[in-house]
Amino acid sequence: MFYCFSFEQRTDWPRVWSPQSSILEYMEHCATKYGVRPHIRFGCEVEGARFDAEAGLWRVRTTAGDEIQAEILVSGVGQLHRPVIPDLPGLGHFRGIRFHSARWRHDVDLRGKRVGVIGNAASAIQFIPEIAPLVSQLTIFQRTPNWMIPRGDRAYTDAERRRFARHPWLAKLYRSWIWARADLMFYPVMRGNRLLSALLERQARTHLLGQLPDDPGLRAALTPDYPIGGKRVLISDDYYPALRRDNVELVASGAARVEDSQVIDGEGRAHEVDVLILATASTPRTSSRR
Repeated sequence: MFYCFSFEQRTDWPRVWSPQSSILEYMEHCATKYGVRPHIRFGCEVEGARFDAEAGLWRVRTTAGDEIQAEILVSGVGQLHRPVIPDLPGLGHFRGIRFHSARWRHDVDLRGKRVGVIGNAASAIQFIPEIAPLVSQLTIFQRTPNWMIPRGDRAYTDAERRRFARHPWLAKLYRSWIWARADLMFYPVMRGNRLLSALLERQARTHLLGQLPDDPGLRAALTPDYPIGGKRVLISDDYYPALRRDNVELVASGAARVEDSQVIDGEGRAHEVDVLILATASTPRTSSRR
């Protein structure tokens, strides 16, 4: 319900945390309904922009060599859109298939493969539960554990969707409640509110214990040694259960280097992998050009 624009309320979302296909369908609907499609240039990258004070116009350059003139320029590239490739010795000479999760290789069939994942943050916890049942072996190289709270995902009932459709004000109220709940919880925690931090940490510890009740060693490896809010708090219902699979291994010492088709962890152990997925952070593009 929170994935929609306030001016284009959708009331028939399938789940509380709707999948990518539903969000894409909604965005395509909005682009068509509001006549945006004819004004979009797909596969077009902006190289730079300069304001021409004399003409009162922005002159925007693309990598294709085109110049676009505009009275108003709005940057909407997003906060994180450039994947960071870790400076890992030997990574460039990896013999298998390698790609970053932000540049997913849909042409690579992971079924039956030995897959290594470097990174365990927001992107990794989303795709790891999806690929774990497909691969023969999944090795996750964790550098730092993350605080994680339950997502509480579920499908909306038919009665709920009928109610939202019949009473649009109720859908808007529910959408505002989702925003307020998240903002009122996470912002004070990031600002160091002790009471809310303690409550959120207790929720995270309860979530970890509840999903891994019989594996104290794994729980210890997944418990951060820094205060909650020191890094992004993650939200997932299915990441911890994925780690309990027989074909999944969490390497808490991280990745030290790559040698041919092996990833050497921080303790010197070698892990043979066919496919290496980098799930390291992304960063904004920086440039000296104006």
